[in-house]
Amino acid sequence: MIPLLIFPVISFSVILYLFLILFGNNFLIWILAFVFTVPFNIFLLKENFKDLRKIKFQTSLLIFLLIIAFYIFAKAVVLLPLVLTIKQDNFEHVQITDVGDYYKHIFVTFAISGDGIPSQNPYYPAVKLSYYYGYYLVPAFFVKIFQIQPNFATYFFGLFITGLSLLIILTIIYRELTSFSYRLLAFLLIIFGSGIDVFAYLLIKINIFKQQLIQVITQGNETGIQLINFYKSVLFVPQHFFAAVITVAAIYYLVKIKNNPVFLGFCFAFVFSSSTVVFPTLAIWIILVFLFFKDLRILIFKSCALGFVLVVPYILTLHDRTKTIYLYNFTPYDFSGIFLVDTLISFVICYGPILLLILPLFLMSGIRFNAFYFLIIFVPVFLTWFIRSPLFNDFSLRTMIPVAIALPLFFIKILDSTKIKYVKILIVFISLITIAVGIGGFSFEYLSHFKNRQILNPRDSEVLLKIRKLPNEKLAAIDRERWVEFIPSIGFKKVLTPHLFDSYNYIAGNDGYKHSEYENLALKIFIDENSAPDLLTLINTQNENLNTLGKFFNLQDFDKLILNNQVWLKNDKNPWIEMFKTMNVSNKRLTGDFTLFDGKDLKQKLSENKIYVNEKPEIVEIRDRKVPMKKGIWFIASCKESGELKLGFEDYYDLFNTNSNRCTGRIFYLDQDEDVVVTESSTISEIYIFPVIIEKII
Repeated sequence: MIPLLIFPVISFSVILYLFLILFGNNFLIWILAFVFTVPFNIFLLKENFKDLRKIKFQTSLLIFLLIIAFYIFAKAVVLLPLVLTIKQDNFEHVQITDVGDYYKHIFVTFAISGDGIPSQNPYYPAVKLSYYYGYYLVPAFFVKIFQIQPNFATYFFGLFITGLSLLIILTIIYRELTSFSYRLLAFLLIIFGSGIDVFAYLLIKINIFKQQLIQVITQGNETGIQLINFYKSVLFVPQHFFAAVITVAAIYYLVKIKNNPVFLGFCFAFVFSSSTVVFPTLAIWIILVFLFFKDLRILIFKSCALGFVLVVPYILTLHDRTKTIYLYNFTPYDFSGIFLVDTLISFVICYGPILLLILPLFLMSGIRFNAFYFLIIFVPVFLTWFIRSPLFNDFSLRTMIPVAIALPLFFIKILDSTKIKYVKILIVFISLITIAVGIGGFSFEYLSHFKNRQILNPRDSEVLLKIRKLPNEKLAAIDRERWVEFIPSIGFKKVLTPHLFDSYNYIAGNDGYKHSEYENLALKIFIDENSAPDLLTLINTQNENLNTLGKFFNLQDFDKLILNNQVWLKNDKNPWIEMFKTMNVSNKRLTGDFTLFDGKDLKQKLSENKIYVNEKPEIVEIRDRKVPMKKGIWFIASCKESGELKLGFEDYYDLFNTNSNRCTGRIFYLDQDEDVVVTESSTISEIYIFPVIIEKII
């Protein structure tokens, strides 16, 4: 039964990435991969189809199916903003969920559906997007073939995988336990039993626990072990969660069923291509099975050999990615002090009574000691002492998901073998309390995310929905606001941008250097305030930046540049809009707040015009917090020998804010003559106003 649940999904994923890598990204290739998968599944699973006849429906099964349905429903409701817009005041608003990883899931699905493997980075299409492709290939297939929107494909595939994973876990439970009570107890412990960390969270909120001792809750320390409970992994990291379920199922099938190396090889390949942080746990478990089960060594060799052959083409797509091992820093932790205390607290918080009781329960059960099953649980735990990832420990956060699934099953299996009646009653009672707390934590977690959903502001909603309808042209943007970040995941378009947002971790090596040049130029020209030791150097530096405009826009190819008409959300106007319009760059209104410039014409006009700052400023003294200014494009600067150098305009935005002992300036556009009001927090008494000149090159 297990292969029937698993193999159709994972085999199609593996076959699809092989076809795309070996034969290229072609619509026909996607179809052929599916056509090949169907008879391959029928042939490989023909013996397993006989198992369907042996299935006898039991009324008690309805309870489990209702629990699974509830789980899917809860996830569906929390993530509903991914697929629904909402109308307010006759305007269509995009909804936003605070489960932010899903926007990454959407843009990865979108990228694969357009480019195949390897995909282009949706924020910097000149380089590859190096990520876990395996999980996303199936939803990408529906986007590619049936033209389903990437958000819908990601949303419904995530719900499908949740239900499928729970059925796989339930199948293993039914095979291992015969009592309905123990089956239900095991199932509930797996899906809710690691949720007692809600207590720690609430205690931190009321300042009973010190945050630095519980980094699993705060994620504020770079050296701590991080853990994630079952229902959070279902919600936040479906690719790692599904890989963890496949890991547990594959090892169970290897040890208990002991056949079908093709099925196992595909499982190993899928886990590797879907989660390089879950795969180490799978590798450790395979090694343990190899050491403890001599009769399985040939089967393991065949399965691993096939799995390796299947992933070689995938590995080759990552050969130039230096961050392939970015998450693995082999630095052992100190087995003493606060880290040891923190680790113990972290594990108890996540796994609670199960972790504390499993060893004494085993000793009382009278079962002959089997080191294999204890090593299965504790070796991955031990591994997290020696391997960590930067920032919070994302490695242990994902690596331990298979353990969170296997531990409760071992626990109930031992409980079922215990002969002492009062011990059974006590353990069942403790387990029920653990489940009750976990259900409370589950409710708290999911309700919090449901309540934290947001409505994207009308300006950003309008432009993103408008971008969806644009033809498939190469877009570019220079802003680093949310509307740019959401273009691939909500607007369903790639966008060339200096800011990679959540895809920064998936670009490295030579590709990283290429983008760094592009990003640094953008920051100097468009984003950062300009500073220098003196006023003359400041003007020269600003003119050097303006002279690189042509170079910047010629670094990468694009068809249309999207610019926000405002720098901020007050009365200001974007000076670059005015500059490009002054040069008569071809443009059109995208929305009332955004303008679309023709990329080819922009590059041409930049080659025909010179933009520079005139070196003769008007020196204006600030009186009564007012600065008299004329309409035009200006470079506004100020100098101060010491202290904070800050200038902001009341109805516009802060132009600069620095503590350096130097001169600072920024380009500003005013669309009418006005006495501009300076903010109260400004720290300067006079400013230099330089005109920005645009003239034809003769």
